[in-house]
Amino acid sequence: MTTQRAFQREDTGQARAIETGRDGSAPHCFEIVVLFTTVRETLGALRTAGRLAQGVATSIRLLVPQVVPYPLPLDEPPVSSGHLIREFQVVLEDSQLETRIDVRRCRDHWQAVGAALKPRSVVVMGGSRGWWPSRKYRLAARLRSAGHQVVFSSPE
Repeated sequence: MTTQRAFQREDTGQARAIETGRDGSAPHCFEIVVLFTTVRETLGALRTAGRLAQGVATSIRLLVPQVVPYPLPLDEPPVSSGHLIREFQVVLEDSQLETRIDVRRCRDHWQAVGAALKPRSVVVMGGSRGWWPSRKYRLAARLRSAGHQVVFSSPE
């Protein structure tokens, strides 16, 4: 099950919902996907995506895979999708670029991310380099091997 909301900043500074296509895509020719990791890292990734999108007809999609544990039905996650969307809406209000929030309920994080991406997508992820390859870096390697472009953004 997918919950999608799109927000665009108006001159008043208020976020408002915008129409998306039947498939949930924004009416732009290029899309940058920001993959949610942690709040701090994702904020840095959104800033990086904004810099990448300058001067290009593009939109940004914040992809939030919401893993629902097996004892619960898939349509009853421990945290409601509406609550997640409201939290991100507050974060995105200051954004200058059109940003869609795409919450995907799933059992497997990788399958949700893989299914949500179009071929050869540009994905921005937040994270910092450590001694041992983290789950994020292993996911980035899988995305690259699937043909996607992955950009890492260090949290600021």
